[in-house]
Amino acid sequence: MHIEPRNESGLSRPARASRVRALAALVLAIVCALAVLSPAHGQLSDRSAVVRVLQESHDFRARTRAALALGASADPTMAAPLATALGDDAGAVRAAAAEGLARIGGPTQLSALRALARDPERQ
Repeated sequence: MHIEPRNESGLSRPARASRVRALAALVLAIVCALAVLSPAHGQLSDRSAVVRVLQESHDFRARTRAALALGASADPTMAAPLATALGDDAGAVRAAAAEGLARIGGPTQLSALRALARDPERQ
């Protein structure tokens, strides 16, 4: 019988690594939300960091939070990255992107949502 070594907190190495990853995703989500919702939220450079998370993060939770933050911004220029996220492998990211597009509104966003509704793989 193999017993996993534990540290002073009583967590095994895999459990500790899992908690560290979850904490890192949470911190990243908070930074993304602050970047989008800060008083200087009109600056495109703040949102570009959030768009980068949406497009490049390996953690679906971080991508989901980024999509939610971009949708909450109600900035029509964020529709393109959100529309791209409708093709994400993670259902949570696709749902957050769809919600964001619905919040932004407009004919371009509506056509992206209609295309998603017609895609049999994404239902």
